[in-house]
Amino acid sequence: MPLSYQPGERWQYDLAHDLLGVLVARAAGQPFAEFLHERVLDPLGMAETGFHVPADSIDRLPSVYFPDGTGEFPVWDEAETGRWSKPPAFPSGAGGLVSTVDDYHSYFRMLLDHGSHRARADPVPARGGADDHQPPDPGAERRPYRAGPRQRAPQLRAGTARRLGLRDGGTPRPR
Repeated sequence: MPLSYQPGERWQYDLAHDLLGVLVARAAGQPFAEFLHERVLDPLGMAETGFHVPADSIDRLPSVYFPDGTGEFPVWDEAETGRWSKPPAFPSGAGGLVSTVDDYHSYFRMLLDHGSHRARADPVPARGGADDHQPPDPGAERRPYRAGPRQRAPQLRAGTARRLGLRDGGTPRPR
């Protein structure tokens, strides 16, 4: 693939994930969005995640506000007519999914469970994202965490656990 710009002329984030989405679609013989639903989203029960919000649910999507430099926060992306109100021309492998808190929770629960999910008997292959790449102490050997069948997942730092609604580093708080 040719460069968009000469080195040092201009910076552009890479297009690798967008290209990966195209390659997945071609290899699977189906659109990238359908592939994601079939292989990732539907098996995790993430029925409200996609590249756009259907018209019958758009009233649940808030508008996006952005500071204008004067201290005001005008509407930057109106929900009813904005970015997620219709399917994109190109579903990007780099981003662009819109989701709900519950669907996001399902995804992170799968990561914490090392690729397994309550709705599936066979695990979704997501082992690499759940590995703990930090040593337990500064003097420890640097190697990825590998949980055995009866070992607990690595504990989250207290601040991260609180933000995710978890207590003692990994146990969900009762509702």
